[in-house]
Amino acid sequence: MTIKNLPQHFPGLIVLICLITLTTTVSACFDDDMIDTINEENNYVDYNGLEQIHKIYFPITDTGQVDSNTNHFGEDSDYLNLPAMSYTSQTLGGDDVVVDNITSLMWTKCSMDSGGVIDSSADCSGIDHSGTPPNEGAYTWTNAKSSCENLIFAGYDDWRLPTSHELFSITYFGNTESNEAAINETFFPNTIYKDIGGFANSLTELFVLAFSTDIKKYWTSSLIFSSDYARTINFYNGVANSNTFDYEYGFVRCVRNQ
Repeated sequence: MTIKNLPQHFPGLIVLICLITLTTTVSACFDDDMIDTINEENNYVDYNGLEQIHKIYFPITDTGQVDSNTNHFGEDSDYLNLPAMSYTSQTLGGDDVVVDNITSLMWTKCSMDSGGVIDSSADCSGIDHSGTPPNEGAYTWTNAKSSCENLIFAGYDDWRLPTSHELFSITYFGNTESNEAAINETFFPNTIYKDIGGFANSLTELFVLAFSTDIKKYWTSSLIFSSDYARTINFYNGVANSNTFDYEYGFVRCVRNQ
């Protein structure tokens, strides 16, 4: 059996439900474990200020997760009638972008190549990410952040490194049985996620791969409070991790508010 999507993301789903209803107190909406989770998330620093994904209200979308590893209700697999993720591809000034119709965020279609420029190939396959970092398109967190902020693309100069919540919002968990990235590759083709063949076939292999340089991570702007670690998300299985931001390398997809 292929094991790809062990993480369960129902806490984020419950948080969004409570934010959207806006009719209950925190103590009524969350149990003690959930409040602990919220307090833990408050230990992360977003260097972009208040992220757009927390400024607007939008429908909760289907994550694509249809299986569960536990019998607990409230996991993503229990909510199968949610609206699907929705994107619109646009070409502005010769540059390809993707607009999330749910969050209204605009993303670069392709990842950032070396030199602070976006991969310009039609299918986003222009980055040779094989080998050991620092390889093509791999950045430290500091360079990733500054490269997005200095980017002029599609006629805009207000690009930035996404927060962990924003980058997680385009993660899709419906590709469990196929050799595809955990993202909608129709709109984000050739998203960098691994240099290995196939997926993990056991728990042991999964945990080995979770810490392997073969799994490619994307930087977010979210830092662990009072530390030198930043949140990363990989599109092999959608797992969020923490990496030292000036001694490790990750890949970059820039975002902007509309």
